[in-house]
Amino acid sequence: MKVMHFTRGYSGLRQMGGVGKYIEMIVTGLHTENFEFYGASWLKIGKPIAESCNINFYCLTEERYRKIPAALWIPKLLRLLQNLRPDILHTHGGWATYIGGCAARLIRIPVVATFHNTALSYDDALLRQKDILLDRLGACFAKRVIAVSNAVRKDMIAMKIPDYKIQVIHNGINVNNFASNIDCSMKRIELGLQDSDFIIGTVGNLLHAKGHEYLIYAAKHVISVMPNAKFLIIGEGGLRQSLESLRDNLGLTNYVVFTGMRSDIHELLNLMNIFVLPSVREGLPFALLEAMASRKPIIASRVGGIPEIIIDNQTGLLVNPRDPIALAQSIIRLLKDPSLAINFADNAYRWVSINLSIKSMIKKIKEVYTKIINR
Repeated sequence: MKVMHFTRGYSGLRQMGGVGKYIEMIVTGLHTENFEFYGASWLKIGKPIAESCNINFYCLTEERYRKIPAALWIPKLLRLLQNLRPDILHTHGGWATYIGGCAARLIRIPVVATFHNTALSYDDALLRQKDILLDRLGACFAKRVIAVSNAVRKDMIAMKIPDYKIQVIHNGINVNNFASNIDCSMKRIELGLQDSDFIIGTVGNLLHAKGHEYLIYAAKHVISVMPNAKFLIIGEGGLRQSLESLRDNLGLTNYVVFTGMRSDIHELLNLMNIFVLPSVREGLPFALLEAMASRKPIIASRVGGIPEIIIDNQTGLLVNPRDPIALAQSIIRLLKDPSLAINFADNAYRWVSINLSIKSMIKKIKEVYTKIINR
């Protein structure tokens, strides 16, 4: 079976984040089962992911042409589909599903769409309405729509996407890939961290949805109480300069470290005493699953699909989004009560091991592909 994954991509080479991990998991999980995969995106963002999966990758345009309306690239995608003739086009998000669906409909290639998030929670009203329309139009072309959490499914139904098309398949994780006994002494030296420092960290692209500014404001309060606390912000993106300026303006230059994009996420997770996800909008973030698999105490925002896996005061702590004071209080609470932090970490590890295995995720996606082809 031939499957092409199609994404929009973002400006910059390595900012696909969870979407890239999702595609990589599917490709590696099904590579021995008579599947042939291709990757395509509007911008070149998808290429590193395609290379890591050892699949052929096709880019519709270049960064310098990104302001040209995307709909004008439908003929190019159509030609690519005509040449490769995949059995299924698997799209990611409303934009890719609309553009991909327009091309695939013309040559009767069925579309499976995964929605990793929705536009319903956007702050910008104009952008929200525009992207809701794209989500709706895109879903019209899809035979099956996969929602990565119940929260995403609920949003899709609120956007008038037919319930019968939607299937929830939670993101999964292989906990065996996350060892908790890694020697991180060299990483501490590299990042200028002392053995006595408490490390609070987060992982995610530097985008508005991830809420990094609220973690930086929280850091100011935490450090006033616990001056040996240090904060790691792992990831890259368009907000880096403004976030670094915020850090410096708050006098936190020596306390908040921006690592940029890293390939050693497993090791950096093991450095952390606490993992924090201060997002204002989420579907079901892989970074959270990775922290759970690494046995880290977790504090996360009460948004999207996060409350489906972080059960407040059991597998971690939940705080309201955009509330740096509550975030700081939760961080201080766990730093002052190590036994509680360990209990949360152990509970989270057990929960994710039982409920969100990568095998289950891949099995369900394979079933979706098979049912679509056999219709």
